[in-house]
Amino acid sequence: MKKFKQLKRSVKAAMIGTAATLAVGAAALGFYLTAPSGYIALDVNPSLEIRTNRLNHVTSVEAANEDGRKLLEGYRLDDHDLDDVIEDLVDRMLLQGYLGGTGENDVLVTVEDGTVSPDTVEQVNHKIAAYLEYRRVDAHVMNQSITLSQELKDKAQQYGVSAGKMSVIDRLVAGDPTLTPQDLAQTRISDILNYAQEKGISLAFLEQRLDDMEDRLDDQDDEHVDALADGVEDVIDPDDDADDRYDDVDDRDDDADDRHDDVDDRDDDADDRYDDDDDRDDDADDRYDDVDDRDDDADDRDDDMDDRDDDADDRYDDDDDDINDDDDD
Repeated sequence: MKKFKQLKRSVKAAMIGTAATLAVGAAALGFYLTAPSGYIALDVNPSLEIRTNRLNHVTSVEAANEDGRKLLEGYRLDDHDLDDVIEDLVDRMLLQGYLGGTGENDVLVTVEDGTVSPDTVEQVNHKIAAYLEYRRVDAHVMNQSITLSQELKDKAQQYGVSAGKMSVIDRLVAGDPTLTPQDLAQTRISDILNYAQEKGISLAFLEQRLDDMEDRLDDQDDEHVDALADGVEDVIDPDDDADDRYDDVDDRDDDADDRHDDVDDRDDDADDRYDDDDDRDDDADDRYDDVDDRDDDADDRDDDMDDRDDDADDRYDDDDDDINDDDDD
């Protein structure tokens, strides 16, 4: 019996120890997964630095320069989903005029080596490009991977830029000793890239950007050739211009019809909303009628009770009359 009790105490102690170990392990795993680990910087001219955890949830968004601080005025990190945060930040850049318009729109995405997976980098690039395309903004999204050393972070803080932009500035200054970090700290990413192109400064991450610029130049050449061909064709067949004008008129008529259809659709939506309001009012009236009916039923019951009381009073009066008649006899 004594041995059984000792064995029972040993098993109980082992279970307590195992539970404690599991609890500590779960807490450590939770901290490991949710602690800030990834670095992502977005640079247009606003410079923003985003910290993520291993679950790809955003833990913080900080401004690295004055434009970034203006951009984040009134911003609260309520939704920690990376896609949603990226969309919110890009939307703010559009609303405040940092992206859009007729100028070039280049967005630099920087990640720290080994802290963000290639899939996440692709996810961020795709999200920015897709959202800007949805908003009909012609933009180019580039990315680079850097070693986030303490020296780089200190320099970035000194010049008021993100570590990602500071890395680009360092490469540009190395290629052109006449430049200083102060010259480039408040310069838009698009202007920095154009300067590098003009000066023939090679930046590894610019390869895609340079291809895009060459494509735009090729497009301009194609436009000139097309214009020349159109001029020759006009001389040969002038009736084509008239046909084109008729086609343009038809296109404008189609556009007008589409606008009228849109107005009709909006009117239908408004009618539906009014109908919904009427239905709600009818439901409210029905409820009030139900209440009135219940009140009427209660009044009827009160009247019945009063009638029964009156009948009882009448019976009592008849009994009194009979008693008085007996007394008189």
